[in-house]
Amino acid sequence: MHSCFRTTSPFVARLPFSSLGISKRSLATKPNSYPFPRSTNPTPHQIFHLPRSASPEDVKARYYELVRIYHPDTVDSSVSSELAHARFQSITDAYNVLRGKTAAKPDPVSGAQQATTAARRAMHVRRHRELYEGGAVDDRWKDRMIIAGLIATVIIIAAQAVIVRQTKLQEARSLYSRRSPPQEDSRLSSSSVEPEP
Repeated sequence: MHSCFRTTSPFVARLPFSSLGISKRSLATKPNSYPFPRSTNPTPHQIFHLPRSASPEDVKARYYELVRIYHPDTVDSSVSSELAHARFQSITDAYNVLRGKTAAKPDPVSGAQQATTAARRAMHVRRHRELYEGGAVDDRWKDRMIIAGLIATVIIIAAQAVIVRQTKLQEARSLYSRRSPPQEDSRLSSSSVEPEP
């Protein structure tokens, strides 16, 4: 029996489909009222067949209907398992976008790209190849900048040492010129030396 008609009552479970007003052929060939969009990058609203003004209740109800139709375990055998899984994943992603759980991917037609880790890594590899596989790179300007920096550092240190030395010499001269000349000690200046007894 079809899963949607399972009940706990043994009486209803034994009833044939014809007594319920449903034929087995109608169950097998029931047309899909929500076909999956054929465009390469459908929007969440296109996948759900809902207008942009749809309420959260409408989105939730449509999600359960789409899951019932497109679940990989219940999908028609004519659809490959990879395609069924990809469609189901698209429905789940669209549901998360419509609920506001994830951000919508930008429209590829407008030229906006979503920066993913893989895209950033690929861009880094491309720049690396352009830089290092494009031929010899002239790095002499870096060497010149380093040498100029070293020369400038030596000149600044030498100039500072000269300025400090001159300043200290001037201070010493001014200090020496202010001092009075040394006076002789009277004991040393006497020419007579007294003999000791």
